Amino acid sequence: MALLEAMAAGRPILATDVGGIPELVKDGRDGFLVRPGDVSSLANRIRTLATDPALAARLGSNALQTVRAFDAEDVVTAYLEVFRDAGGEEEIL
Repeated sequence: MALLEAMAAGRPILATDVGGIPELVKDGRDGFLVRPGDVSSLANRIRTLATDPALAARLGSNALQTVRAFDAEDVVTAYLEVFRDAGGEEEIL
Protein backbone atom coordinates (compact mmCIF):
# COMPACT_ATOMS: atom_id res chain seq x y z
CA MET A 1 0.00 0.00 0.00
CA ALA A 2 2.81 2.42 0.83
CA LEU A 3 4.21 2.02 -2.66
CA LEU A 4 0.87 2.90 -4.28
CA GLU A 5 0.40 5.84 -1.94
CA ALA A 6 3.85 7.21 -2.77
CA MET A 7 3.10 6.86 -6.47
CA ALA A 8 -0.28 8.57 -6.02
CA ALA A 9 1.57 11.43 -4.32
CA GLY A 10 3.77 11.80 -7.40
CA ARG A 11 6.94 10.62 -5.70
CA PRO A 12 9.74 8.77 -7.51
CA ILE A 13 10.01 5.20 -6.30
CA LEU A 14 13.15 3.55 -4.99
CA ALA A 15 12.39 -0.08 -4.20
CA THR A 16 13.84 -3.55 -4.31
CA ASP A 17 13.24 -5.77 -7.30
CA VAL A 18 11.14 -8.37 -5.47
CA GLY A 19 7.64 -9.82 -5.54
CA GLY A 20 5.09 -7.87 -7.53
CA ILE A 21 6.96 -4.57 -7.33
CA PRO A 22 8.50 -4.83 -10.85
CA GLU A 23 5.00 -5.32 -12.26
CA LEU A 24 4.09 -1.87 -10.98
CA VAL A 25 7.36 0.08 -11.03
CA LYS A 26 9.36 0.18 -14.23
CA ASP A 27 13.03 0.86 -13.55
CA GLY A 28 14.04 4.21 -15.00
CA ARG A 29 10.43 5.21 -15.74
CA ASP A 30 8.64 5.46 -12.37
CA GLY A 31 11.72 5.31 -10.20
CA PHE A 32 14.52 2.85 -9.62
CA LEU A 33 14.64 -0.82 -8.69
CA VAL A 34 17.64 -2.33 -6.96
CA ARG A 35 18.46 -5.91 -6.08
CA PRO A 36 17.94 -6.87 -2.45
CA GLY A 37 21.17 -6.45 -0.52
CA ASP A 38 22.83 -4.27 -3.17
CA VAL A 39 23.74 -1.44 -0.82
CA SER A 40 26.02 0.23 -3.37
CA SER A 41 23.25 0.51 -5.98
CA LEU A 42 20.82 1.73 -3.35
CA ALA A 43 23.25 4.47 -2.28
CA ASN A 44 23.91 5.47 -5.90
CA ARG A 45 20.18 5.73 -6.66
CA ILE A 46 19.54 7.79 -3.53
CA ARG A 47 22.36 10.10 -4.56
CA THR A 48 20.96 10.38 -8.09
CA LEU A 49 17.49 11.34 -6.86
CA ALA A 50 18.90 13.81 -4.33
CA THR A 51 21.13 15.58 -6.84
CA ASP A 52 18.87 15.60 -9.90
CA PRO A 53 15.54 17.21 -8.98
CA ALA A 54 14.39 17.33 -12.62
CA LEU A 55 14.85 13.57 -12.92
CA ALA A 56 13.10 12.98 -9.59
CA ALA A 57 10.17 15.15 -10.73
CA ARG A 58 9.90 13.30 -14.06
CA LEU A 59 9.98 9.88 -12.37
CA GLY A 60 7.39 11.05 -9.84
CA SER A 61 5.11 12.32 -12.59
CA ASN A 62 5.41 9.02 -14.42
CA ALA A 63 4.67 7.12 -11.20
CA LEU A 64 1.49 9.14 -10.75
CA GLN A 65 0.38 8.33 -14.29
CA THR A 66 1.10 4.65 -13.73
CA VAL A 67 -0.88 4.42 -10.50
CA ARG A 68 -3.87 6.21 -12.03
CA ALA A 69 -4.36 3.13 -14.18
CA PHE A 70 -5.20 1.29 -10.96
CA ASP A 71 -7.87 3.77 -9.82
CA ALA A 72 -10.97 1.73 -8.92
CA GLU A 73 -13.40 4.14 -10.56
CA ASP A 74 -11.46 4.12 -13.81
CA VAL A 75 -11.22 0.33 -13.82
CA VAL A 76 -14.98 -0.03 -13.24
CA THR A 77 -15.71 2.45 -16.02
CA ALA A 78 -13.45 0.54 -18.40
CA TYR A 79 -15.15 -2.77 -17.54
CA LEU A 80 -18.60 -1.25 -18.04
CA GLU A 81 -17.56 -0.02 -21.48
CA VAL A 82 -16.38 -3.51 -22.40
CA PHE A 83 -19.67 -5.02 -21.20
CA ARG A 84 -21.68 -2.42 -23.11
CA ASP A 85 -19.67 -3.11 -26.26
CA ALA A 86 -20.18 -6.86 -25.86
CA GLY A 87 -23.94 -6.54 -25.22
CA GLY A 88 -24.82 -4.02 -27.88
CA GLU A 89 -27.02 -1.12 -26.82
CA GLU A 90 -28.32 -2.69 -23.60
CA GLU A 91 -27.72 -0.67 -20.49
CA ILE A 92 -25.54 -2.07 -17.75
CA LEU A 93 -26.72 -1.33 -14.21
